[in-house]
Amino acid sequence: MHILLATIGSVGDVHPVLNLGLALKKRGHKVTVITNPYFKTKTEKVGLNFIKLGEKTDYEKASKHPAIWHPKKGLKLLAKTVVKSTEPLYRIIEKEQKKEDCLVIATALCFGARIARDKLNTPLVTIHMQPSLFRSFESPPTIPGAKLPNWLLKIFSRLIYRNLEQTIDAIIAPKINQFRKKLGLKPIKQILNGWTNSPDLIIGLFPSWFAKKQSDWPKNTKITNFSLLKSSKTLNKTDRKTLNLKPPAIIFTAGTAMKHGRQFFKESVKACQRLKTRGILVTTDPRNIPKKLPNGITHLPYLPFDKALPKAAAIVHHGGIGTSATALRAGTPQLIMPMGFDQPDNANRLEKLGVALQIKAKHYRVKILAQKLHDLLNSKKIQNRCKAIAKKAQKDTSMKKTCQIIESFMQ
Repeated sequence: MHILLATIGSVGDVHPVLNLGLALKKRGHKVTVITNPYFKTKTEKVGLNFIKLGEKTDYEKASKHPAIWHPKKGLKLLAKTVVKSTEPLYRIIEKEQKKEDCLVIATALCFGARIARDKLNTPLVTIHMQPSLFRSFESPPTIPGAKLPNWLLKIFSRLIYRNLEQTIDAIIAPKINQFRKKLGLKPIKQILNGWTNSPDLIIGLFPSWFAKKQSDWPKNTKITNFSLLKSSKTLNKTDRKTLNLKPPAIIFTAGTAMKHGRQFFKESVKACQRLKTRGILVTTDPRNIPKKLPNGITHLPYLPFDKALPKAAAIVHHGGIGTSATALRAGTPQLIMPMGFDQPDNANRLEKLGVALQIKAKHYRVKILAQKLHDLLNSKKIQNRCKAIAKKAQKDTSMKKTCQIIESFMQ
């Protein structure tokens, strides 16, 4: 059986899929990744087959859009991107299904895969890297833009979900149902209310100690562990020298898809100067970096975090699940500035684990930032908790359990 792995999104959405694909390939399966051609080179470099979904410019345009990290505007922008990819993904699956039997493993936003399940009866496994993608009234995830404390969120979660569904349906449902009608399928409502999940099998790619399965999650859900692609790059001589200098540096990153990080890095530099500590600014876009950096502050376009974080004093980041999980395995204290999507929920979970502190984007200014970093770096409680959680996270590194669940479903 040909396994088709489909995903839409940034590096944080693609790398876990590549890691899963590699694990399945090593177990003797034929695997092809379907995603934006922006990731074609990376996919083929790790040894997986590739089919393009959309154009490279689609990804570049979306990632550069100034609204991408806005809690509400970003969601609408993402929704439009998802709609655009729906029919092309369906046609790819339809074409591959005619050649040989296929199993589709797809992230939640791959609506074309869900429609293929409805029309072609192609077996589908939905994978979620983030716990926030599971709807729950028992333990609601933190929803971007919902300015309520957790205890109130639990009370008003049904109303919040209903408003969210109405917003998303207004953008997505007309186009989705237009395509479904062309295929002879019935229209759907409340797209986010369960339909995005496969009726066959759902896998949460995170450990239960990070997010416990709730009683109101779909019954066909299995929880495994984080899927983190090991970096193929080693630390070069210059990077090793920078990381080995004393005192250990704080690493700052706003995420691979962030193209509007000037203020983030500007305030980061100021905070390092105030604390008299070293800093490493990681971004592929040099326009985000101040023109003149003071002594002790370094800009690197790329850094393999799985190898660098064990040497860092802390990491300041956006709360993406990939960076969060890598820092957990490294035992590195985290300061998180969540902006949208799954980031606020990830940040809350990390803070509850005792390994991180949070700072709001509007408060990311030198005075508050420096105080947060001071508290983070000087907390023995956080440091000890990071070491304890790292031991758990380092045990959950194998894809064996996830592959076995998939293989049992295939039989």
